[in-house]
Amino acid sequence: MLIDEIVLWNGTPAMPDLACAGLDSAASSEHFRVGVDANYVTQGEKADHGFWIDGKRVDPLDLFAVNGANAFRVRLWVGEEGESRLEYAVNLAYRAQQAGLRPYLVMFLSEEWSDVNKQPAPARWADLTLDEQVRIVQQYTRETEQHFIDRGVLIDLYEIGNEIDYGICGVFADETQPRDPASLRSAIWPDQARLLQAAIEGVREADSEARFLLHIANSWSPEFASAFFQAMTDFGVEFDYVGLSYYPSSMGLPVAIRFCDTLNRLHTDIGKPIIIAETAYPAELPIGGMFGDWRRPFPGYAFTPEGQAWWLRDFLAGMRARGDVVGVYLFSPEFWFSGELWGPFALFDSKGEARPAIGSFNIEE
Repeated sequence: MLIDEIVLWNGTPAMPDLACAGLDSAASSEHFRVGVDANYVTQGEKADHGFWIDGKRVDPLDLFAVNGANAFRVRLWVGEEGESRLEYAVNLAYRAQQAGLRPYLVMFLSEEWSDVNKQPAPARWADLTLDEQVRIVQQYTRETEQHFIDRGVLIDLYEIGNEIDYGICGVFADETQPRDPASLRSAIWPDQARLLQAAIEGVREADSEARFLLHIANSWSPEFASAFFQAMTDFGVEFDYVGLSYYPSSMGLPVAIRFCDTLNRLHTDIGKPIIIAETAYPAELPIGGMFGDWRRPFPGYAFTPEGQAWWLRDFLAGMRARGDVVGVYLFSPEFWFSGELWGPFALFDSKGEARPAIGSFNIEE
């Protein structure tokens, strides 16, 4: 089902160039990924939180796909059963694949959320030596990928860890430790690189054609981003894609504009294709919860359903125009039933009705 008529915001924009113009880069030959990270779909449906368009209940994955999405970011925590663990992730990845969304698998190497603020190791790995962790990580990723293969899931690409700026799997610089690139390169990144390469080698034992993405949150500092990916290269991590998080309303315009500088710096220094692994923009003013201060609008893009639709359409078009960016994934577009936590950023309103930004996926019209 297509959203045939989306009413886009028709004000006069005074926005920065979302294409990050000025890069002299030929268009990539790689198929551009327009993706969603919609891992709460299963939980929502079990709790009878439906997804609707014009009063008709729909399958959200089919709705994303028919409106132009072609990829799906799958979250995997260590463990067999429960939210985002193996069986949950395999079933959701297979469902996405059946809807025409190519799965990309994020192996968190944790039993819960890990991100730029925390990187806990699974409890049963926490007391192991680094050498022991390296061995078990390689075994885990090999067995996990084989399970996906056995269930008929074809993974498009693999992300090892999530927002791994300051470490992974218990090797982590917390807020009491230095987080400048020189300190991290000395104290954290060498051990982190061993774990990353072990995970990569494990996956390759099951899928010899596997391609890998490393993903950091720090899209606002060209210097940090370049230093991280250069360090991973220097320490022997065999990755194919650079991944970034980008939440413009969390940072404010002066900092968010540096995102373009980061893309250009990575293009020059690292030279690998770039994927925006997470992004989102609000359709209403965030008012509470842990993301309640992500309320800094881009000029020209109001916090309205129409403003959200324009921002997403323009951002997708801008990233595609660069040539070195080969994919953009929208974070939790289905999570309307979280209320004030993520509801403002979702592509469904507080009753589960589709917002017009779903029509913005189809940027080739």
